[in-house]
Amino acid sequence: MRILITEDDPILAPMLKKALTHQHHVVDIAHDGEIGWEYADTLTYDLILLDIDLPKLDGLNLCHRLRQEGYQGAIILLTAKQESTDKVKGLDAGADDYVVKPCTLEELNARIRAVMRRQQTYTQSLLIWGDLSLNPKTFEVTYQQKNLSLSAKEYSLLELFLRHPQRIFSSSSILDYLWSFPDSPGEDTVRAHVKRLRRKLKNVGADGVIETIYGMGYRLKTLPPKATEAPSPTPPIIPIAEPQKLETPEAQTEAVIAELWESFKGPILERLTLLEDAIADLEQGTLSEDMRQEGQRTAHKLVGSLGMFGYPQGSEIARLMEMIFQSDNVRHKGHELRSHLRHLQTLLTPPEQQTAKTEEIPVQPKEVSSLDFPDRQDSDLPAPLILLAVDDDPLIHQRLTTCLPPWGIDVIPLGDPHNFWKTLKQVQPHLLILDIDMPDITGLELCEAVRNHPDWNNLPILFLTTYKDPETINRLYSLGADDYVNKTATDPELVTRILNRLERYQLLQSRLNLSSQIDPYDELTDVLRRYQAWTQLEHQLERCHQDRQSLAVIILDIDRFRQINQQGGYRLGDRVLKSIAQILLEQVPPKTLITRWGDDQFLLAAPGLNPRQTERLIQQILIQVDRMDIGGLKPIKITLSSGCAQFPDHGQELEQLCQRAENALHLAQKKGG
Repeated sequence: MRILITEDDPILAPMLKKALTHQHHVVDIAHDGEIGWEYADTLTYDLILLDIDLPKLDGLNLCHRLRQEGYQGAIILLTAKQESTDKVKGLDAGADDYVVKPCTLEELNARIRAVMRRQQTYTQSLLIWGDLSLNPKTFEVTYQQKNLSLSAKEYSLLELFLRHPQRIFSSSSILDYLWSFPDSPGEDTVRAHVKRLRRKLKNVGADGVIETIYGMGYRLKTLPPKATEAPSPTPPIIPIAEPQKLETPEAQTEAVIAELWESFKGPILERLTLLEDAIADLEQGTLSEDMRQEGQRTAHKLVGSLGMFGYPQGSEIARLMEMIFQSDNVRHKGHELRSHLRHLQTLLTPPEQQTAKTEEIPVQPKEVSSLDFPDRQDSDLPAPLILLAVDDDPLIHQRLTTCLPPWGIDVIPLGDPHNFWKTLKQVQPHLLILDIDMPDITGLELCEAVRNHPDWNNLPILFLTTYKDPETINRLYSLGADDYVNKTATDPELVTRILNRLERYQLLQSRLNLSSQIDPYDELTDVLRRYQAWTQLEHQLERCHQDRQSLAVIILDIDRFRQINQQGGYRLGDRVLKSIAQILLEQVPPKTLITRWGDDQFLLAAPGLNPRQTERLIQQILIQVDRMDIGGLKPIKITLSSGCAQFPDHGQELEQLCQRAENALHLAQKKGG
C-alpha cells in the first residue's frame, strides 16, 4: 500500500515510516497539514495516518477537507486526545478510525488491517499467477514450490503486478506507487528493477511473467487458456485509468467532451447561479466589493471552460461579463449583465440543442512516438512526456488530464501557485502550462522566475489564457513564453500546439552536448547541482554513520538577492553567485560537499565538524563575503544568512537535517541574519 503519515513529531514520524516500510509499504511523511494536503492532492494514497494537532492545518480540518474533495481511501487519526467528544469530532470529520497515542505498533497494525478490510481495498490473501505465488502475510514468493529471494523493491514490484493483473503501468506510475518523496529516483531505476526481477523469475523457470507493452509500459502477461490458475481477483488498491480505444482522434475528442460536459455541467451551472446572485445584489444596490470580485473571477473561469467545452459564443459572453464586473461603472450595468446571463442560460440549458462540437483538426498520436528525449529514452519503453499545468480552474485541469494522456502525455495539475517550485522539482516536467491570472502569484511572475532559474531556464512554457490583446501577448513573449493558446481553442487545436512545442524542445535538446546534460555541476558556480547532489549527500551521511563521525549541514542564503538583480541586473547577480561559490571552495574543509541548493542558496555538508567548528567556519565565510569585490559595485552590500544542523544531534536522516537547517535559517532571517 501507499501510506501518507501526516505527523509533526520528528521522532514518531520517521519511526512509523520505518516500521511500515519494513512491511513493504511505500510511505511518505508530511510534517504539517498544508504539506499533507499537497501530497494527498498530488498522489493516490490507500491510507492516511493523521495527527490532530498539526501546524498550519489541523488534522480534523484536513480530514474534513480530504473527504469534501472526494478522497475515498482510509483515514486513521492518531492523537493524544482521548475524550469521547474528540473521538466523535474525528469520526464525524470523516475518519475511519481513531487511535489514541501512545499505542503499540502491533495495535496500530491491527487497526490498519481492520480498516483496510472494511475498505475492501486490501487483503492478505495469496496472490497467484500460474505456478507463481506471493504471500503478503509472510512476504514469501515461490514458483513451483521453489523460493525466490527478492529485494524489497522487487517484491513490491511483483506484488503490484499481481494485484492488478490487467493493468498497464508506465515507468512514471511505478515510481509514484513504489517510491516516496523526496527519494524518488529516475525512470532508469524502474527499468533496472524490472530487468532484475525478470532475470530472477527466469532463473527459476518463470520466464515471460512481465511483458512490455510498447509505448505504454509493463503488465502481467496473460496466462494461456489451458492454465487453470488465474491471478487472484483482488480489488484494486490504486485507481488507474484504462486506456481508451476509439477509432479516430476526432471520435475520441467528441466522446471526451460529451462525457466531461455531463460530469461538469452541474458545476458550470452553479457558476451561473453565482453570477445570478451577484447581478441580483447589483440590481438591489447591495453589491459588496467581495461579491463583485467573486463575480469577476467566476466570469473569468467561464471564459476558458466554456470555450474548451465547445461553446465559443458562451466564452465571449462570459468575457464581456468579466469586463463589466471589472469596470468602474459596474453599478450602472445591471441590465446589461442580466441580458448576458440570460443569453448564457439559453446556450447552456437545453443540452440536446447545444451539443458541444469540436473543430476537426487532424492530430496524429504518432507524433508523440517521434519524440525521444535523450534523458528519458529507453529502447524497450518510451517514457511518458510530463506536462505541469498551473491554473486555479479545476475544469481546465480535468480537460487537460483527459484529452492529453492518449497522446502519451502525463498531466500534473496544480491549482495553488504557492506550491509551484516544490511540484516542479518533484515532477520534472517536459513542458509547463501557465494561466495569467491566479491568486497572489501570477503566471507572468512564474514565467519570469523560471526563465531566470539556472536549472529550469530551458523549460518550454506555454500560456493557456483568455487574453487576446497585443500588449498582453507581447509581454508574454518578452518574459520568455514560447507560445500561447487561447482558452477558447478546441481540444484538437490545443493538443496540436502542445505536441508541436514538445517536438521543438526535442530538437533543441538533441543539439545540446550530452555531457552538459548529465554534468552534475552547476554551469555558473562550478558546484554540485541540488538534484545530482542528493545521492552524494546520502552517501556522505551513510559514511558518517559507519565511522561514527559528526556531520554539519549548513544552508547559506544571499540576503535581498532579488533586489540585487533588480538594481544591478542579472549579470550582477551571476557575479555575486560565482564569487560566493569561489569563497566557499577556498574556505571549506576537505571532503565538504558544496551544493547550489536554490536560486540564491548554497548547502554545505562538512564531515567531522562539531558545533563550535561549524560556527567558526560560518564566521570565516561571512567575513570573506563582506570583503568580496564584485567589480567595484561597492554601494551594494552583500550579506548572508545561515542555518545549520548537526548529525547525529539534530537527526539521523538527511531529510531531517535539511529541514532543521532550513528552520534555523528562517529563524535567523527573522532576527536579521
